[in-house]
Amino acid sequence: MGDKVLAECLCQTESEKQTKEWAVKLAARLEQGIVITLEGELGAGKSTFARAFLQALGVTEKIKSPTYTLVEPYQVGERMLYHLDLYRLASPEECDYLDLREIDNPYSILLIEWASKGAGWLPERDLNCYIDAIAITTRKFCLQAFTARGERLLQAVNQDRAAS
Repeated sequence: MGDKVLAECLCQTESEKQTKEWAVKLAARLEQGIVITLEGELGAGKSTFARAFLQALGVTEKIKSPTYTLVEPYQVGERMLYHLDLYRLASPEECDYLDLREIDNPYSILLIEWASKGAGWLPERDLNCYIDAIAITTRKFCLQAFTARGERLLQAVNQDRAAS
């Protein structure tokens, strides 16, 4: 894709339940080895989205917030899922301690909250999901594709939306 970034505001949810349903729809269209970043203000719904997303991918154990651990790994069959929350990083260089080279592989799925705090140290993202809290329970989801894999996911989600 080069410098081209495909971006679209795809959905608006009116409740936590709808936010979880949106996460499930996105998870259903994933390819292996994808890196998705979640951005938005505190309280926008990133953690709610992440929990529903990981559950949709088959995580059955309790999904802990990685706010203090920074990385929570989950194994589902042969696939590894990693949920990162970089909110507490003081500088992007702290990502060096997370062994990201080890978890960034063609088979893992990485979901990274507050990725901007690790700028320059993270694997290339395929898709960014910006969550905008526009009212108490209303959320607007804007997706940006940064790679061909991210673009395919965005197009698949668009096709699903057009079909419904």
